[in-house]
Amino acid sequence: MKETPELLKENTPVQQIATDLETAGVHVTEEQKKLVEEITDEHGGVTFDDWLKKAKNENLPRDLLIYYGERAVERYILRENWQSKGNLLQEISKIRDGISLPENELQKLVKGTVLKMLNQVESPGKISVTIDALLDPKKDPEIESAIKHNLAFRLREHGEDDIKVSLDRFLPLLPENSLSDPKIIEAAKDGIKKQLREGRIYETKNLLKSKEFPVISEEWMKQAADEEMLRSLERGNISNTSMIHGEFFRGNNWPEFRDRPDVNKAAEKGLIAALRKSASDDDRSNSNRDAVSITEGFKFSDEFVSNPVIQELGNSTLLKSLWRGESGISDRLKYRLRLSPPPKEIQNAAREGVLFVLNSKWFYSQLSGRETINRVNEIVNIKEKFSSPDAFLNDKEIKKGVEETFLKLLTEGIRGDDEGMKKLEENFPLDSSFLQGDSVREAAEEGVQKALENGSIYWALDIVTRFSVSPDILENSAKDIASKFIALDSMAELKRLKQAIPSFGEKELREAANRAFEGTLRGNYGQGFSSARRIAEQFHFEKDFINELVKKSIFEAIEKRRFSIALEMQEEFALHVSSEELLKTFPALKGFLDRFKDVSEEFYAQAQKSPDVLFSVFPLLDSQDDIFKVVRENPFLLEAVAQNPRFGAKLLLKFQQFDAPSKENISFLFESKEEVLKISPSIKLDTAGFRTAMQQRLIEWKQNPDILRAIQEAGIDSNEWLNYHKEDDFFLEAENQTRFSESVATPLFRIQETLEAYGNNIKEALGEYQKEFSGGAVFVEDPTKIDEQIHQLEQERHSAQEGGNQKKAEGIAKGIESLQRKKDKLKKISVWDKLMGDIDGFLHLRAELDRTHTSLIAAEHEFEEEISKKSADPDRILKSKRAVSTEKEKIKQEFAVLGRRIEDFEKNFLPTISPVLGEERGEAVIQEIQNGMEEGLSHYRTDRNTLLNLFSEKADKDKEALEGRPMKISVWSRNPDIDLYQANYSPCCISIERGYYADGGESTIADYNTDLGIQIVQIWDKAKGEPVTAAWCWLGEDDKGENVLVVDNIESNTLYSTNFTNQLTLKLQGYIKEYARDVGVEKVVLGQKNNDLPSSDFLAGLQSSSGTYKKIGGYNRVGGYYLEAEDNPTKIL
Repeated sequence: MKETPELLKENTPVQQIATDLETAGVHVTEEQKKLVEEITDEHGGVTFDDWLKKAKNENLPRDLLIYYGERAVERYILRENWQSKGNLLQEISKIRDGISLPENELQKLVKGTVLKMLNQVESPGKISVTIDALLDPKKDPEIESAIKHNLAFRLREHGEDDIKVSLDRFLPLLPENSLSDPKIIEAAKDGIKKQLREGRIYETKNLLKSKEFPVISEEWMKQAADEEMLRSLERGNISNTSMIHGEFFRGNNWPEFRDRPDVNKAAEKGLIAALRKSASDDDRSNSNRDAVSITEGFKFSDEFVSNPVIQELGNSTLLKSLWRGESGISDRLKYRLRLSPPPKEIQNAAREGVLFVLNSKWFYSQLSGRETINRVNEIVNIKEKFSSPDAFLNDKEIKKGVEETFLKLLTEGIRGDDEGMKKLEENFPLDSSFLQGDSVREAAEEGVQKALENGSIYWALDIVTRFSVSPDILENSAKDIASKFIALDSMAELKRLKQAIPSFGEKELREAANRAFEGTLRGNYGQGFSSARRIAEQFHFEKDFINELVKKSIFEAIEKRRFSIALEMQEEFALHVSSEELLKTFPALKGFLDRFKDVSEEFYAQAQKSPDVLFSVFPLLDSQDDIFKVVRENPFLLEAVAQNPRFGAKLLLKFQQFDAPSKENISFLFESKEEVLKISPSIKLDTAGFRTAMQQRLIEWKQNPDILRAIQEAGIDSNEWLNYHKEDDFFLEAENQTRFSESVATPLFRIQETLEAYGNNIKEALGEYQKEFSGGAVFVEDPTKIDEQIHQLEQERHSAQEGGNQKKAEGIAKGIESLQRKKDKLKKISVWDKLMGDIDGFLHLRAELDRTHTSLIAAEHEFEEEISKKSADPDRILKSKRAVSTEKEKIKQEFAVLGRRIEDFEKNFLPTISPVLGEERGEAVIQEIQNGMEEGLSHYRTDRNTLLNLFSEKADKDKEALEGRPMKISVWSRNPDIDLYQANYSPCCISIERGYYADGGESTIADYNTDLGIQIVQIWDKAKGEPVTAAWCWLGEDDKGENVLVVDNIESNTLYSTNFTNQLTLKLQGYIKEYARDVGVEKVVLGQKNNDLPSSDFLAGLQSSSGTYKKIGGYNRVGGYYLEAEDNPTKIL
């Protein structure tokens, strides 16, 4: 929250008003003064309704009442958490009417506040909504001028995203041709120069492409780019010069630019600048790299290179680069500038460089094996190129560093670390006393477990053999690792583990499977409950065994108040628990249900008989008083729960949090349904006839008359749009085998996009607390995990002793000692470094996943080429097939690691930051991050489950079970018991329990259900009796008046969309295009965000639409509501 704006502290002081009133004979009490001053406390939490009651009780004089009202208007407009035009109008009107503030005074006050917002460069969204709601800038030259001034400032000083948002928000408020204003164009030019100077080249290009950006001539742009290339080069910033040249002068060869006399002169200045900066800068920077790039990109005379200044600065930069362990930079500088620093200084710098690499953070974070080898190569290169072969052999400090690095690599057990260790040993021989000592043995014992966790089975075996680790430790670790492999469906790794450890037989495998099943039910492996079901199927668990464990886990979750988890488990396993058992086991549930007798005997009787309804009631236990208040006021909500227990309870829980328009919409839908059924009791609810009856009641609802009139005036058949009766029945058919890379592409891409935004949002939100976090310290690794492992081993040792297996007990004891030593040696780092390291860790894994997916695409393509050849080589086919399997397994493993990292981060986020910020502030920070990522995180959860299902062996079984399933495509029926939950059936960010905006107050799905300008074309599973895909459709027009049917996006239950992608895409495309033609619209476009259908390749192949579109007829809510494709790029379907 920002500081209280100054304007809340100025104007006429309360004390002065009170004094003036006293002079006029009106006595003002201290209580009345205090009451007025409450409004100046930004954090006081005083609502206007509460305050007005107090004010009337205190008989507050009108002058003070007006003063308060003015401050309330200012405070409300300026505060950060109002969300829409509707909210703003509602609150300001309430304040105006509450104190009888004249309209002209309100306009004057709002105008003053808006001018301050514009001068303070507040959020363009907030400013534009305020102006749109309360002022008319086209009739007020002062406001118009202030908007232009604000826009000019943003064009000059701000980045691409803010500029685009500002143009989008401000241009509709300004007269046409405002972008031709000389001041605006001049500001845009200044901004372009600033962007180029700061290296934001791609952002500059994007702005210039934008049709809403001021038109700047190509001649001016090239001149500005050329000038900035020279300026950047003179400053030694060769990377900026190269990027500008690449983007703005692609037709010109680099040599033509390089050979210009003015460029050559700039390069000489730039080399000196880069060398000087590098030589004088103690911090790590890229100046030395810039210097090398300049020497390699330009030709310098012998006279210039041999200049004493160049030689002195070059030698200094070479030594400093070497000191930082950058052997490649040092070597290239030495060659290009013909440098020869004094041998003693070279030797000292080389020594420092080796120590720098050995002691740097590179060896104290989990790198990939390839990066580890690169760092070891850096050390070896320094030794070979800048030192004598035996120079470091007797150096105690280097010897110590090599030993510590060797131990670290051995401990981490990462693929590739073994190669790094061998290379270290070859170049820096280690004493046999060290290799046979306790420190190596302890590191090896820990490395065995880490190697197994990382799937490096043979590396673990190599450690055991090479460092004489007790096989018992390998076997003890193997049990836990086997459970993990089973939980993650890593069957190839499990097979290798069994082959590597002969004593790991069927008995041990069964125990591991049992532990994996139980652990997955408890959420220990970061997998969904579908993984638990897959384990049960893979290992042929008895049904009674499954039911017993599932029931136990469900009851445990209920006892811990984790009701949503319990419901999810119950749905996954379709577990039948009788109503009698539930009521007997949970007395609180029975007590809660008994209270419903007085409210609805019908609901009470149904709940007594229906376990599904009882399960849905559990989440309500924590809000009993609120729930009873809501259902007494809105009895239809109990019927909603009874009709759809799965999602109706979510509506009941959320209802009180919705804003007034949402409550009105939902109430009206259920009221309309009841009226329709009274008139036509036998009508089927999933038919066009029921939709027609519901829409007949909606025709006069809110702005629907205007919406339908606008549709008709646009030349569209509104009757056909509303009452479309065609349905397309079909059966799901097996498709040609889709490439695995294609199946995972959409959810994988969305996850990568979400995680990048998530990581950046977290960093941004935490940035203001960096100083506080830097002062706090936490363990690098959670010690409680080690405690859990020790506890488990203690139990196993006890069992071994009781069974008389002393040898096994002794082996387990060694494992316990190893874990205890590991715990004792845990390091602490600052909270800031821990948080940034964790975030960078999952962002790094996200990038690795992207690279592996690219490799998988290439491997699949190569395999297809091999099998299509006329004279196919069996060996090459087998080799390419194995390559595909390897990449698939890598994706699976990397995604599993990524999922655990995210889960661990979220689980530990609050415990990590709360010791520094306090729990309340910590929760507020996390809430802020989640509010900004609600849509993205919603899709992440869905996409994660989709990928887990695709990775599992049961994916093929699930597909086979669906083949032949009867389906239909139709327009929805507007049945609130189904259609209020369309975004739950096809998981989406506007599901009934989420609402929209930060506080979730607006129910977008309820807005859609009551807006006759919106229809959903759904794919319906006739066997299950529920929708599985939703194409969110609305009628739009561009700025030229061309009509289109806009498919906002297509959300789907991914079990269907990933297994029958092509069939469902073509069926849906054909139906929607015919629907459009039948209502009189020739063009259909599809929004480009968050589509489960079609495939990413299909979407990429669609032609882009030239225009953007607005919804015809407007909305049923002041300020509109959430439509992803409105005013955004689309593709022609």
